[in-house]
Amino acid sequence: MKVKDLALAIGGTVELGPMEDVQQVQSPENAQPGDLTWIGDAKFAHQAIHATALLLGEDQAIPEQSHHQSVIRHPHPHAAFALSLQTLQPDPEPECSGISPEAHVSPEASIAADVSIGPGCVIGAQVVVGKGSRIAPGVVVAGPAHIGESVIIHPRVVIQSHSKIGNGCILQPGCVIGGDGFGYAPSPTGALKIPHRGGVTLGNNVEIGSLATIDKGVLDNTEIGAGTKIDNLVHVAHNVKIGEHGFLAAQVGIAGSAVIGNQCEFGGQSGMIGHASIGDKVRVAAKSAVLSGGAEDTTLMGIPAMDAQKMRKIYAILQSLPELRDRILALESKKDTPDSNA
Repeated sequence: MKVKDLALAIGGTVELGPMEDVQQVQSPENAQPGDLTWIGDAKFAHQAIHATALLLGEDQAIPEQSHHQSVIRHPHPHAAFALSLQTLQPDPEPECSGISPEAHVSPEASIAADVSIGPGCVIGAQVVVGKGSRIAPGVVVAGPAHIGESVIIHPRVVIQSHSKIGNGCILQPGCVIGGDGFGYAPSPTGALKIPHRGGVTLGNNVEIGSLATIDKGVLDNTEIGAGTKIDNLVHVAHNVKIGEHGFLAAQVGIAGSAVIGNQCEFGGQSGMIGHASIGDKVRVAAKSAVLSGGAEDTTLMGIPAMDAQKMRKIYAILQSLPELRDRILALESKKDTPDSNA
């Protein structure tokens, strides 16, 4: 693709250099002729000398050695990087078009004409699959369930009954949508399993990472808002409500009936206690534990999670505890020693 055509496709403008072809996006240190590279940090600019074209922000300085290279300017270069990858290196086409003869699809399922379903899939009764969706080999969908349009479901995904998957969602390999939540009632003979009769609702353009689990609700639905991205090995328990455009990094755990606002971010291995609630735009640092509510547009850190600025001061004090202990012991010893001049 010509550099000028790529710039037009991603909403950028061309500056400098010949209008040569680019075939792929590559990192600065590995870029060769025919490659486009994004220089997100100026200190890596010297590594991109062999690239055919550079992707830069609107105000970013052009590297000195780049007089022979084309430059694409974009107001949002990180987003332009993603768009360039999508344009130059799109996802491969599905291995099969239509429904594989090695898939089992219930005659009571409703499948749009242009859906692809790979071998080994099991699609149950009362399952609806919207147009343009792609279901990879080995996927199981139990009905009733609804899968929207242009959904990509990777191998070995399990979608249980009463799940609703919005348009444009991506389910990475091995994730489970709609398994029973962890709910038991004590009885004289031991734990009694509480049936889960709710479901899971994923809004449009949600992505669920590999081996993540989103449990169905007891009576109502577990809900993930539109545009939210969930990383690998995340667990979202029954009846959780997560707002729109959030980010949950790997190994996050959200306990039952927690409520999370819009545009919230959870760092890796952080978690949230059940029935707690946080507002919009809350950021939870890695390995932190939210044990109570949190006001919107704040950063939380630590166990229990509290305001990050306060927690940093606490951490600074913790670093000095051995010295503080020695000083206190020395003061106590001095106080207890009889005055030699008495």
